[in-house]
Amino acid sequence: LVFNKDGKISYAVISFGGFLGMGEKFFAIPWESLSAGTDLTLILDVDRSRLQKAPGFDKYNWPKIADSAWSTEVDKWYYPNGKAPDRSWGGKAHSLNSAVVKNSAGTKIGNVEDIIVDLDNGRATLVIVHTLPTFEPKDVLVAIPWNSLSVMPHDNVFSLNSANVDLARAQVFSK
Repeated sequence: LVFNKDGKISYAVISFGGFLGMGEKFFAIPWESLSAGTDLTLILDVDRSRLQKAPGFDKYNWPKIADSAWSTEVDKWYYPNGKAPDRSWGGKAHSLNSAVVKNSAGTKIGNVEDIIVDLDNGRATLVIVHTLPTFEPKDVLVAIPWNSLSVMPHDNVFSLNSANVDLARAQVFSK
């Protein structure tokens, strides 16, 4: 998944084609092009031949997703009328899953353990942070609302928006 800065899912990255992982092509599909299926599946209603012609990339050679020229090219394919939603760069889920989390003073408090997504609304809602043993609460998992954080995807860092976020009172989980 690729998020914008507000936590909205911009794209789901899927693989297509190839055989046993060889020759696969990856595609960034606008989230709005997908619909929910049964058993937590997503459905893309696109003709196979059209998908084969869509802009794609190699598994080991991802495009510069933060580059607006790239998202414009992808969105032109899926939104020929030019009405694509906000694509402000927020990061790739697999990169952000190890991001550093800092408090408002810039001190590292932990690392991202997971990102919780509301599939119905296409949005990241919570960032699960594994706190450092030197920070209160010590060495636990803490759920922080996405909107309480600022994401800096180029630095692979989340920062708490305010000193008013009291992690000592947050919901904690054992690892």
